Amino acid sequence: MSQLDTPTAGVSLEWCGGPTFAVRYRGISFYLEPGPESGPVADADMVIVGGRRSLNVPVLTGILAASAHAKVVLPKGVGEYAHAQGLDYHRMTTTDAALRVEYFKNGEYGRIYGVPAARRDEHGAPQLDYTPIGGFPQIGFMARFGACTVFHSGRGVPYSELVDRLRPYSPNVAIVSIGPDTFSESQAADLAEQLQLPWLVPAPATPEHGQRFLEHMLGHRPLQRFKMFEPGESWEIPGTA
Repeated sequence: MSQLDTPTAGVSLEWCGGPTFAVRYRGISFYLEPGPESGPVADADMVIVGGRRSLNVPVLTGILAASAHAKVVLPKGVGEYAHAQGLDYHRMTTTDAALRVEYFKNGEYGRIYGVPAARRDEHGAPQLDYTPIGGFPQIGFMARFGACTVFHSGRGVPYSELVDRLRPYSPNVAIVSIGPDTFSESQAADLAEQLQLPWLVPAPATPEHGQRFLEHMLGHRPLQRFKMFEPGESWEIPGTA
């Protein structure tokens, strides 16, 4: 995975492959949904995991070994399971939907908010699986620096309340996982339209899903701005400097 040699003035994204993106701001690096594409990185400050489906302990332990001060942020209902799989409690920060995890470094400030993420049941219907003790076992995340908010859908699927849950945060960018078990290209575009998103970023499961997304956007959503990445490519979000 490439890393930025010089911090940019604004908020930047780097696509590491698969669902994994790095969000960076003035020397702070948050890694969202790290998977096998991530590899060990030495600049991680927080590593954000959406739930048990996203949990890859070998990848996480590699990142934590290389980034000595990093912590893994994950849903509170997954903490015990993650520890049983080999993650130390002192390298974890657990959270839930609507809660905020703050991070300060060198006079700069970033935070992470959780948003419930749904899975499909055996009938194809979205389920949130909330329990009073465990909270929401699967969460999407928003990384916020200054006035810029980046939403990542994680391994979630669309559900009817998602737009209303996201709207108060006014996301500038939505990173949406696109594949057979997450969003379709049209569902990702619908989310962007309903939120009036400045930017939509796909995280395609395969190159074919990426191509279908591109064709759908060019053919049916010509007014929606979007950004597609090559692996390792970095991009400063316009207007965030």
